[in-house]
Amino acid sequence: PVLHEMVTEIRRSLDFYRNRANGLGAQQVVITGGTAKLPGLPSFLTANLEVPVVVGNPLSYLSKGPKTDSGYLEEVGPLCSVSVGLA
Repeated sequence: PVLHEMVTEIRRSLDFYRNRANGLGAQQVVITGGTAKLPGLPSFLTANLEVPVVVGNPLSYLSKGPKTDSGYLEEVGPLCSVSVGLA
């Protein structure tokens, strides 16, 4: 029930944006944060919003040092969107 309520609110936001942008809707939705890592969430949202949904990883745009564990950065990346944005 909570996810369906969230879909309703996101759909309202997308509809509002589409109405303000002369019918041009969002081409993609990027989700971040801890909830973005919930198994199956991107595919659930894609099916219910009818727009592609992907998990964002702001760390993928940063250069990595030679000793950096890429797997770890991939795992924690969606959690770092605010801190990377502030940096």
